[in-house]
Amino acid sequence: LYFLAIHFSAGPIALAREWLLSDDSPFFVLNSDIICEFPFRDLIKFHLSHGKEGSILVTQVEEPSKYGVVVYDQETGRVHRFVEKPIEFVGNRINAGIYLLNCSVVDKIPLRPTSIEKEIFPQMAKAQELYCFTLPGNNIPLADFDWIPLLLVAFNAISVV
Repeated sequence: LYFLAIHFSAGPIALAREWLLSDDSPFFVLNSDIICEFPFRDLIKFHLSHGKEGSILVTQVEEPSKYGVVVYDQETGRVHRFVEKPIEFVGNRINAGIYLLNCSVVDKIPLRPTSIEKEIFPQMAKAQELYCFTLPGNNIPLADFDWIPLLLVAFNAISVV
């Protein structure tokens, strides 16, 4: 099993600029290292309801100190900031790697190696343009090798007819 960490996640968005700006519709961005039920319809409804530039899905974790935590208003979902691998508890919701973004976000991304999570999202949060929606159910990041026993249990639960 091989894992390649890509630290410049906004690059593909910048490279797809012409295509993404061909109409005015929001667009989805999905990290390829997760397994979950994708709540696309719910995320679209949520995104349209707040009317801001971006919506990210967050998921609850038991041990937030291993991740970057999303600090947000639990009533509205507005993201205040991100805290990378906190020593003290600031929350237990982390970025689930699924985003719905307005086309205006494309203009925020320079055509150079750029991290959407570490550069673009903090700017959007500061401008009060980023909201989060809690992912229902389980989100299994493939980079976290703790998922293998869970996956084996899931596969064993599937009955073959």
